[in-house]
Amino acid sequence: MLAVKQRFSNDENLLDHVEEFVGQRLRKEGLSDANAINSTNLVCSISKLMAAKNTTFLGVAVQKTSNQVVVRIVSDGEAYNPLDDLDIRSLIDTDPPVPDQDFDAPQTGEQLLKALRNNLSYYHRGTHNEVEFVAHKSRPQTLKVISIAFVAAIVVGLLLRFYGGTGLNDAVSTYVLTPLRTMFLNALKMLVVPVVFFAISSSVAGVSDIREYGRIGMKVFTFYTFTSFVAILVGYIVYQILQPGANVQLDMSAYTYSADSSTGISLLDSIVNIVPTSFVGAFTGTEMLQIIFLAILAGAAATMLDNGDDRQKVTEFLGLCNRFFLKVASIVMKTIPLATFCAMTLLVLTIDTSMVVALLKLVLGMFLGGVGMFLVYALLFVVFVRKNPLNFFKKCLPNFLLFITFCSTSAVMPQTLDTCTKRLGISPKISSFSMPLGSTINMDGACVYLTLSTLFLAAVYHVPVSVDMLLKLAVTIVILSMGAPPIAGAGFICLSILVLQIGVPIEGLGVLMGIDQIMSMLRTLINGTGDFVGTASVASTEKLIDYDILDAK
Repeated sequence: MLAVKQRFSNDENLLDHVEEFVGQRLRKEGLSDANAINSTNLVCSISKLMAAKNTTFLGVAVQKTSNQVVVRIVSDGEAYNPLDDLDIRSLIDTDPPVPDQDFDAPQTGEQLLKALRNNLSYYHRGTHNEVEFVAHKSRPQTLKVISIAFVAAIVVGLLLRFYGGTGLNDAVSTYVLTPLRTMFLNALKMLVVPVVFFAISSSVAGVSDIREYGRIGMKVFTFYTFTSFVAILVGYIVYQILQPGANVQLDMSAYTYSADSSTGISLLDSIVNIVPTSFVGAFTGTEMLQIIFLAILAGAAATMLDNGDDRQKVTEFLGLCNRFFLKVASIVMKTIPLATFCAMTLLVLTIDTSMVVALLKLVLGMFLGGVGMFLVYALLFVVFVRKNPLNFFKKCLPNFLLFITFCSTSAVMPQTLDTCTKRLGISPKISSFSMPLGSTINMDGACVYLTLSTLFLAAVYHVPVSVDMLLKLAVTIVILSMGAPPIAGAGFICLSILVLQIGVPIEGLGVLMGIDQIMSMLRTLINGTGDFVGTASVASTEKLIDYDILDAK
């Protein structure tokens, strides 16, 4: 949709004109009154700063795209970034608050700061300064579209299998389905290294020392790290019980992998190989621990630069590269419904009974892994909070349904924060830090999923997994879960890293595409539950939880 633009002279009526124009346009684009007021106030604050720099005019444009509403503010003059002088703290105290992913819900200070960082951008083009503000983002329809693609693939696959004939089926598979699926998997493989490197390096550079969060931060981080390793153990135990990848009959003639290629590497060799012989060469290999090592090293080095300007430039550069590759990855991930359709149709055309049973076992394994983690969470809750965990889970039930629906803990952050305060009695001092941090680094569900799926594919492709390799995978899974990119399909990106690391052909991911949406729901449910329990546990140790509210029925 074309942008609606308006140019204003820099006079005493400037802010009144901007306020009237932006407010009307945002309401016309469907924003609620609360969101329109928030966004208009923010635009006026930025406009005031830009107008104070002797600019002759101010241009404002409001544009609605397929999934968001964007406001752009343009002025002439020398380079000036008004975001440097924007009083964010004063905006936090506004009522209603500055918008975030759920723009009409109450937000805490930390969430507002994160919202502003994500929704505001500055550019200097020629003689013009430009600020871009994302005022509204629509809810993603990924779940609905993938579900339709999943059902359609089963229907088309069954029709081809029983009525298509060998000639038609071979042609459709060879010239349509397989090429499209392969292109998606190649794109995924292409993005793995840059996405992981810049996601981790920019995170390390942006938070140079977790001690800046104090004692509470260390407790939260330790809790989340501990449960991540427990989740890997749970996933491993469940896999050993069910053995979902055993006895699968798979045609290996199309693959060049040799099981001997991954043998003979000890734990000591793996530790030594973490440090690459070439910085650039590491990016062309499949040793992802080397990429993670370099990312942590680069991020730490950025924080240690003596010159403050250089430190800021490097940090901004890493953040810019991170945003750029996440955008590229988001574009690729928009094709997930098509890739799911192709992969699932191929699966229906070629699948045998052993693979059907194996996939059902894998889904069951993920469910049992979730049950196991709920038992772990219940035990931790009893140890730290010393209350009935069933009542706690009952109070979190509405949020559990949201986790399953949206397959994202970040997308429903306002609701989870509201639950923490009003239903669980947790102080905002804890929840406003622990819950957002948990949505970023606490991926217990992903740890269970990655462990099960990696071992499943290793068994399907007859790749031996030694004890040394298991330890190496455990460390990689925890680090990847903490640095997972916050985009749809992030679990698939992380899984592609792991399968390449153990020598499984990336084509193996196509086997799992059809069930990934179910796995994503379970992953998110486990992730969100871990966030709640971790937040409540830390709050209890800090005596920042109201037990009267927690015990209330």
